[in-house]
Amino acid sequence: MKIKVLGVSAGNGVLLYPLKKHVVANIEIRPAFQTENDQQWKLNFPNARLIKAKDFKNLQYINVGGFPQFTNIDVIMGNPNCGAGSVLRLAKSKAYASSRNDVSIDLFFNAVNHYKPKFFLCENLVAIFKSYSKEEFKEIF
Repeated sequence: MKIKVLGVSAGNGVLLYPLKKHVVANIEIRPAFQTENDQQWKLNFPNARLIKAKDFKNLQYINVGGFPQFTNIDVIMGNPNCGAGSVLRLAKSKAYASSRNDVSIDLFFNAVNHYKPKFFLCENLVAIFKSYSKEEFKEIF
């Protein structure tokens, strides 16, 4: 069975690796996951593109149809930032924060709505569920 998997905020691809032969690309805007010449990505996913956004503060270009042109995406997988709701944040600041308006989460939400895959998998939902209500998720998707 041939499926197309798109990573969106999928970091260095750990989440994507089990479906390696089906991955067409990863859209990643977080600089922490971008290495010089993207050697790690190229080693792990030689047949898939790594698409990097140049503007980490403004997702407007994506909201107005600036997504890469892929057709028939079956699955979107990603692990947007959970920093606001992570145990590490709690240990450091003694309080959770909201994940609202995190660029990697916004990118994931927008990509799901743009590509309309058959399935999507979003890691870090526990942290995200603390920031968005069930009603808001229904509205987003």
